[in-house]
Amino acid sequence: MYCCDYCSKIRYEIPYICHRCGHEFCSEHHLPENHHCTCQPEVKNPLLLGVKMFLAEVPYIIKGNYDIDRNNCFNFSKDVQNAATKYGIRCGLVIIGFHRSQTPHAIIAFETDYGLKFFEPQDANEEDVLIGRRYSTNLAGIPDDDIIVKIEISWNDGTHTVIE
Repeated sequence: MYCCDYCSKIRYEIPYICHRCGHEFCSEHHLPENHHCTCQPEVKNPLLLGVKMFLAEVPYIIKGNYDIDRNNCFNFSKDVQNAATKYGIRCGLVIIGFHRSQTPHAIIAFETDYGLKFFEPQDANEEDVLIGRRYSTNLAGIPDDDIIVKIEISWNDGTHTVIE
C-alpha cells in the first residue's frame, strides 16, 4: 500500500516510479506529463556516428518536412531537439545572430566525441558555424556576405551556452 505522490490517493497496486524524478505514482499519473514533472530528462552527449544515424531517421521520427511558412528553421529545429530528448540524446537548439540582418537562423548542435558539431536539421548537413565568418549555406533574407556575431545554444538538459 502506498500514496500516489500526485493525487495522494491510497493505492494497493505496485507503484510506478518516474524515471526522471524518482517519485512513486499510480497508473494514472506515472507518465512525466501526467504529474507535471519538472525534472529534466536524462540526456547524454552522443558519438558523432550516433548523431548522423539519428538525423537520418528524423523525417520518420517527427513526421514533418521543412516548410518556410508552417515549419520554419526554428520550429523544425525544436521538433528535432524534442525527438533527440526522447531518444536520450543531448541536443542544442542554436540561434545564430548576424551582423547586418535582424533575422536569426536556427539549427541544432551536439557535443560529440569529435567536439561541438552543428547541423542543418532538415537535411542533416554538418555546418561550420564560427564567429566572424559567414554562414556556409545561403539563407533567405540574409545577405551572402553577412557574418555571424552571436551563437546561442539552449540545450535540452536545461543549460545554455553563448558564444560571441
